[in-house]
Amino acid sequence: MKKEIPTLPFNSSQGMIMLAASIYSVALSFIVQEYVSSPAVNSLVNNISVAVSVAFALAIGSFVDQHGAWRILFFTTLLSGIACLLPPLIFDLDKVAFIGVLIVVDIVISIISEFDNAARTVYIVRKENREAIPLVQQGISSLNSISSIVGYLLVFVTLSFVALPNYLYLCAALYLLALLIWLRVPADQVVASAQPSFSFSILARDIRESVSIVFKNSIALIFAAEVFFYLPEPAGHEPGDSKNRPL
Repeated sequence: MKKEIPTLPFNSSQGMIMLAASIYSVALSFIVQEYVSSPAVNSLVNNISVAVSVAFALAIGSFVDQHGAWRILFFTTLLSGIACLLPPLIFDLDKVAFIGVLIVVDIVISIISEFDNAARTVYIVRKENREAIPLVQQGISSLNSISSIVGYLLVFVTLSFVALPNYLYLCAALYLLALLIWLRVPADQVVASAQPSFSFSILARDIRESVSIVFKNSIALIFAAEVFFYLPEPAGHEPGDSKNRPL
């Protein structure tokens, strides 16, 4: 008989993770508008997560199935908190470097998010009773919707008097708090029969297959067209102007 997942620490930790992800997504969009003012870059940033999700879905799912989901969730939360602290450090770079680093950070966070989503599902399946799994998953879905709404409202309501970097600091704090609460959630165990040998060559193969699916379905072409057919507007603020913004 599987042990039931402790509801309060599990939901509290995952809710904070989802709230932080929502705040980060909204804040990142405003950061691009404020410091770059380019529809092309804004489109690229907003669509990176979709491209990453499609390209890495199979490979990440295969990896999570063979490893402890609790441990993966621990490290994805930790890395997400660290990643949220990186964008404020690059506001004083020149525009080209600023955009490049921002895109790389967004890709990394998108990949981490995919690991997080996959590991959460695997953890629920491994730790919860079969009959209760649909109810737990429905609760997580509702929690995600609520966290998304709260995150959007929080940014929009406070945007006029809160400096953009502070939202990312808030996200990092939420990830840290979620990490501390997660320590109270019991770890899962990988079933021995579900542990085929894993290697990075297998992971690379899965990624290649996933990317080929993206191109066969023309998703990458649509994504590229949406990005490159926008004409960038003159930037209203240089990244270096962040020194004049209130913190």
